[in-house]
Amino acid sequence: MSLRETIKRILKEERAPSKVLRRTHEIDREFKRLMSAVYRPNSICRYENGRELGDVVTEAILENLYYNTFYEIDDRSDEWIDISNFVVKYIRENYGEELTNYYNDNCTQKMETTESELTEKCWPGYTQKGMKTMFGKRYPNCVKKKKK
Repeated sequence: MSLRETIKRILKEERAPSKVLRRTHEIDREFKRLMSAVYRPNSICRYENGRELGDVVTEAILENLYYNTFYEIDDRSDEWIDISNFVVKYIRENYGEELTNYYNDNCTQKMETTESELTEKCWPGYTQKGMKTMFGKRYPNCVKKKKK
C-alpha cells in the first residue's frame, strides 16, 4: 500500500459521517436541553463523579438522537457505530470539562452541607433518637426529654 493510499485511509477513518456533521447543532441542542431540564443538582449528585455523569449524559443524548434523527439506520450497523463513536468523542471534547466542573461545583458543596446536617445538634431540652428522612435528606430525630 502506498503512502497516499494510507493517508487517504486514515483520513477516511478519522472523518465523521456526513450525516452527523450536518447535525452537530442537534447534539448541542440536546445537551443544553438535558442540562437545563433533567440534570439539576439534586439529581446529578447521585453519581460517583463527573465522569459517570458524562457517561449518563452521553447515553441519553445518543438515545434521543437515534430515536429523533437516525431512526432509519439499524442500531447494529457499522454506520450507527461510526455515528455513535463520533457523538461520544464530540461530547467528551466539547462538554467533558463542563460536566466535570458542573458536578464538582454542585455536588461537592452538597456533600459538605449533608455532613453538617448529620451532626446538627438538637435544641436544649431535646435529645437525638436516631435519624429521620424528610424531603430526601436525613435529619436528626430530636424528641423532648422526659422528666423523671
